[in-house]
Amino acid sequence: TELDGQAGYGRLEAMRPLLPFVEQFAALQAEADGADGGAAEVHKYYSGIHKQLTQVLEAAQLEPFDSAPGDAYDWRRHREVERRPSEEVAKNCVLEQTARGYTMGGELLREAEVVVSSGSAAAAAAAEAEAAAAAADAAAAVEAAAAADGEEAGEAGPEAGPEGSE
Repeated sequence: TELDGQAGYGRLEAMRPLLPFVEQFAALQAEADGADGGAAEVHKYYSGIHKQLTQVLEAAQLEPFDSAPGDAYDWRRHREVERRPSEEVAKNCVLEQTARGYTMGGELLREAEVVVSSGSAAAAAAAEAEAAAAAADAAAAVEAAAAADGEEAGEAGPEAGPEGSE
């Protein structure tokens, strides 16, 4: 129903601003793995909070997703932050991920931010050269056609009209 749709939209909008916090908290927890002494005690305390947060997010069906190099770029799941040439990754495929994407209850919450391959630099240069050659050929054809039209107009002359001159 429309009310269910509105409620789903509201949940998504409420969760979006929390994503940077969730990501930063997860990064800090990952850092805590190598902590010792007093820092380890602090991280142990926050670890419990992180566990509770993770449970709340799982209950809300928040799921991160990653995009690997070579994955096809999908405008519905990715946000292009940069485009770079690559000899290893095909054109219009993910070159690297700069931020994870998230879904919530099967709905896209945030696109994964990715760098997209523009293909081989050599292939791009060859395509550019080919396009320049095609443009030059087209310009030459236009000039030839204009010259041919000019010659035809010169052959007919102004007095060659059906009525002649008086």
